[in-house]
Amino acid sequence: MPEHYPKIDGRTAAHIAQQVKELLRTCYAPEWKETYTDPDTKEVKTDHLGLALIACFARFAELIIERLNQAPDKNFLAFLDLLGAARLPPEPARAPLTFALAEGATVDAVVPAGTQVGAEPPTGEEQPVLFETEGDLVVTSARLQSLFVRDPKNDKYADRSVILAAEWTGEVSLFQGERAIEHSFYLGHKTLLACTAIQELKLNIRLATPGAFLSLQWEIWDGKKGIQLTAEDGTAGLSKDGTVVLRNLPAFPELALHTLTNRWLRCRLEKAIASVAQLPTIKEITLTVVSTPQALRLDAASVNALPLDLSNEFFPFGEEPKLGDSFYLAHREAFSRVGAKVTLLTTVVNPTAYIQEQAIPEGRSKPTLVWELWNGQAWAPLTATKDYSESFTNMEPRTVEFTVPAIQPTVINGIENYWVRVRISEGDYGKGAEFGPLLNDKGELVKDDKGQIQYERSASTLVPPQLARLSVDYTQEAKPEAIVTVNDFHYDEHTKPGPFQPFLAATKTDHPALYLGFSLPTARAAFPNRPLSLYFSIAELEFQSGTESSSTAPQLAWEYWDGEAWVVTSVYDETEALAHSGLVIWLAPADIALRADFGLSERYWLRVRLASGAYPKPPRLRRVLLNTIMARQTMTLMNEVLGSSDGSKDQCFHTNHSPVLPGQQLEVEEAELPTTAELEEIRKAEGAGAIPASGAATARRAVWVRWQEVPDFYASGARDRHYALDHINGEVRFGDGQNGLIPPRGVGNIRLARYRTGGGAKGNVLTGAISQLKTTVPYLDQVINREPALGGADAESLEALRRRTPRQLRHGGRAVTRDDYHDLALLASPEVMRARCVPLWDPSTNQLFDPNTKEHQQPGHITVVIVPSSTGAEPKPSIELVRRVKAYLDNHRLPGVKLHVIGPQYLKINIMAEIVPDSLEAATYLQSAVENALARLLHPLTGGAAGTGWPWGRKPSEAALYKLIHAIPGVGQVSTLKVGHDPGTKDLEKTSYFLVCSGQHTISLA
Repeated sequence: MPEHYPKIDGRTAAHIAQQVKELLRTCYAPEWKETYTDPDTKEVKTDHLGLALIACFARFAELIIERLNQAPDKNFLAFLDLLGAARLPPEPARAPLTFALAEGATVDAVVPAGTQVGAEPPTGEEQPVLFETEGDLVVTSARLQSLFVRDPKNDKYADRSVILAAEWTGEVSLFQGERAIEHSFYLGHKTLLACTAIQELKLNIRLATPGAFLSLQWEIWDGKKGIQLTAEDGTAGLSKDGTVVLRNLPAFPELALHTLTNRWLRCRLEKAIASVAQLPTIKEITLTVVSTPQALRLDAASVNALPLDLSNEFFPFGEEPKLGDSFYLAHREAFSRVGAKVTLLTTVVNPTAYIQEQAIPEGRSKPTLVWELWNGQAWAPLTATKDYSESFTNMEPRTVEFTVPAIQPTVINGIENYWVRVRISEGDYGKGAEFGPLLNDKGELVKDDKGQIQYERSASTLVPPQLARLSVDYTQEAKPEAIVTVNDFHYDEHTKPGPFQPFLAATKTDHPALYLGFSLPTARAAFPNRPLSLYFSIAELEFQSGTESSSTAPQLAWEYWDGEAWVVTSVYDETEALAHSGLVIWLAPADIALRADFGLSERYWLRVRLASGAYPKPPRLRRVLLNTIMARQTMTLMNEVLGSSDGSKDQCFHTNHSPVLPGQQLEVEEAELPTTAELEEIRKAEGAGAIPASGAATARRAVWVRWQEVPDFYASGARDRHYALDHINGEVRFGDGQNGLIPPRGVGNIRLARYRTGGGAKGNVLTGAISQLKTTVPYLDQVINREPALGGADAESLEALRRRTPRQLRHGGRAVTRDDYHDLALLASPEVMRARCVPLWDPSTNQLFDPNTKEHQQPGHITVVIVPSSTGAEPKPSIELVRRVKAYLDNHRLPGVKLHVIGPQYLKINIMAEIVPDSLEAATYLQSAVENALARLLHPLTGGAAGTGWPWGRKPSEAALYKLIHAIPGVGQVSTLKVGHDPGTKDLEKTSYFLVCSGQHTISLA
């Protein structure tokens, strides 16, 4: 019995037993005593039999008193029944169900409304939890493959395709991009950038139209992120003509870019484009490559027909060079570059043998060397050669320079390469030692005594050149073979010289958009001519539901690509502009066309653009599911016959299944009313005393007539086709003929043409639990819920009915006062356990509302804070519950009210206490016992001193906490106790709508 009802009689069995004893002693049996002395044994004995009779009487009297004390509650419930009050039926849970076609299927499947899908039965039950689809669904073979965000205002984009994966569990921003949209231009030259070691790459840039300073990043394109380079920018960010110098570059890989294959140097814009009017136009770019000094060794070399070992010092013309000897040099990279300026760096050393045996002559011979190239048919002179090495005779490092003509590859000593040779055409490098006739001063032959001619050995003057090293450097200048500009994933190829604009703005609009890219199987060429269903899962926000003004509310534009432009299309959107989770139903137009975007292959694109307005908080997207429909935890029954009417008063019938959810259709079979002609025939027949020829007076065709549900029959007339239904137990009652029409006699003439049963908290199943397809649908392979089922609530309790009905009488179904909103929120769903109305508060603009501060007040705004039934430490309403409550209040509020429905804000109470246990045994469990007791005390729904939760805006006192801890068995003393809360919640205490909850507790034992 509720405690607030007065007790008619407050006595218990003990009280009654004591009163009976007093009456026996004073009035009815003065001689009776509880104890007496046995005259035979002189022992004091107790009258157990008398006491037992008194105890039995007291207990029976106590039972009668208990029933008597229930009379106020019984009368109150009878009064509520007189008012037509009834317990609210359970609420069914809802969940989005995603269907999938069988592997390889290209034919679309149709899932009709009412298709049943089951979840595993709850613990202790055998029957599965059934869900039914709420509408028709076309399961298409089209695939949602790509999801992108383009944010032109910030010049950014984001790839959201990862959320399409089944295992994804996070959330992403709906309309905000994180990656900068690429604005780049690529310079390509296959041979010029093929050098393996570039000392410098110079870019001489001439502008047709200078722009503002741009932050540029030069990179070697490697097909991924690019290899960043350090540049000396003489153009000041393309704001003037100048030269860009890049030093010490690695090799450029040859890669395909769009439709061109080349070696690419990329210039990327690092920051977003600020102004379209300040973008430059480039007239001409010239590339100059300077190889790394002394870094390029010869590929091969030989003297005449003998190969040379270039790893050590070598003689280019052999140890005894003579006229006609040739030195062959091969270098594929340098000698193949037509127009390149090649520099051969030589270092000449003295022959070791001559250094040891004799002094080097003061002046070496300087033969004439001829530099030649192979033109494909013969060795031709290499013109314009500058030999600073003085025919390899200068001891200092010197160079040989020439410009590469069109050299053809040839084979020397079995090696095919690009060859250059140097040949001794005149003179020599001296004479070697030789024997000859001895001449006197007069030039005559000198003979000995016997007349023999005397010979002598002349000194050698031969100093063959010996090279310690020979390296190749070159410099080449050329125009780019190809230029590719990339702006917002759009590629423009420039293969002919001429001005070009490297950077372009992303789009012509500043509004962000979400792009959905679809693909079709190869066996299909068009979308089905039936609506497609997309489920958008939006992350629940703390302040998630409100009514915005028409000027600030976000307005979305849905568009598709028809091959030439973006065209507006119509959708059915139950997400309120993607503010919360829900379905978007879309019929793909016949002219939708493929489009390549975001660097992907072609897709069929549907985009949603934020056309105007703004969100109070940027929405967060959790997933997008194709082939998805909402399902409700119900079972629909059709044409269930309740029974037959016997024409009596107050007939009662019962449904086969209960509870009965709202929305049922009850029909009674009645005789069809006669037409005007038949009525006239009946009147004539009655006047003549005959039977009408058509039999209209005796036989009528039966029809099913739909009757109307009413809470009671007090306002029903004698001809009103009304019935009352107890939704909890499925009892159907009819009137007595004066208040409500009595159903006509018949056999099986009362039926429920359609009703739904189900609901309850058991329907709140987890993600992936709904997977059993109970209705056979061709081509379907599986079904699953990617989101948990939410919103299920058990039937209203009797205690809740007692609290609600008086309030319902007060507000009369209209929300006018603060208490009206509070009461109607509790009426919206049995899941709502507590509610509080805060007027003049707009949580979308001010999360912490101080009602005493006028600048915080927003006229016309009303916020209702709801707390759901939950055993968790911080009960927060689901988005489904918020939607139901808001929809219910919208139907009962005054026009013009800007209504918001949100969850509560919690003030976490942190307790730090030091406890002295009264025994060593208690110390083992005392810490956890105190923490559990604090968690129970601080629960916002079941905590507090009375166990009914904490009042709004009130914190627990230290005295209550001391009392709680002291009452725990094993606690000897509470040495210290400190009460705190999380930092940053100081402003929350100024409000009146917060609730306390259990935080982090530190319990130590002294």
